[in-house]
Amino acid sequence: MQDRNHMKLETFDDVRKSIDKNSDREFQLLLGNGFSMAYDSDIFSYNALHDFVTALDDEDLTTIFSVVKTRNFEVIMSQLDNFLAILDALGGDEMLKKRLANASKKLKHSLLEAVKELHPEHVFKIPEDQSKSCSQFIRLFLDTGGSVYSTNYDLLLYWVLSRAAKEHYGLPAMESFASLPMNGATVSCLTERYVNRRTKSG
Repeated sequence: MQDRNHMKLETFDDVRKSIDKNSDREFQLLLGNGFSMAYDSDIFSYNALHDFVTALDDEDLTTIFSVVKTRNFEVIMSQLDNFLAILDALGGDEMLKKRLANASKKLKHSLLEAVKELHPEHVFKIPEDQSKSCSQFIRLFLDTGGSVYSTNYDLLLYWVLSRAAKEHYGLPAMESFASLPMNGATVSCLTERYVNRRTKSG
């Protein structure tokens, strides 16, 4: 048996072969920050977002960044939530709890502001060939009856889907796009509701 700690990391070609071999199976796709960084790492990397937030020169946020020594916003927010829960359970100082809670809110707000300020202005900032290629990639999973999930804050996936529907790339319209709460985070979900063209055609 293969050691779970040393499992082979599948390539995209491996995934495509698996989809082709298992035509009766639904395949799900989870998109994370790498999806956005593939478009422009200068905009959507944690470093770019971190630089934007630290430029705000907020004392509490600067202190938190220096202590946790990571630029992963999700990790920082999770650590703040855990620390607040521990303080609450142990009857910690109310002023400290309030300060940490405010810092957590400021961090979340600052992250959204960073994404808004750094985000491309409109859908047509994405080159047509990239948008079309992305929609074809997504369709590989939707054609199996599966869903596409995204943990990202930006609008790139939404824009790709909107443009695909308008340009008739073969993807569904926006009514099949929804947001789901999952483990404290918002996960966007796209579920295919149109007739499976691959099954229909053959």
